[in-house]
Amino acid sequence: MDRRLLLSAELHKFMDNVYYEPPENVTLQYDCIIYRKDPDYQEKANNYNYISVDRYAITVVERKVDTGVAQAIRDHFPACTITNAFVSDNLHHTLIKLYF
Repeated sequence: MDRRLLLSAELHKFMDNVYYEPPENVTLQYDCIIYRKDPDYQEKANNYNYISVDRYAITVVERKVDTGVAQAIRDHFPACTITNAFVSDNLHHTLIKLYF
């Protein structure tokens, strides 16, 4: 199975509304998770890729603050970090970096 689809299935365990790189014409249903692929993490040795891991940028968008969804995602995935949080248009955004 495609790793991105596997990640999508895992994210659906936390919220019903999960979007992968939604286009601007899509109306998002809140609360939701939006995710996109980031450049891969790579370690090089002797001019070769020694380690290469897919990295995703995840944004948890919620109407209420501190629902625990972002923390649950962080705890569920072993290589996951919450990097930032902010409020925009009265919606709480939590940014997560995930290696998957």
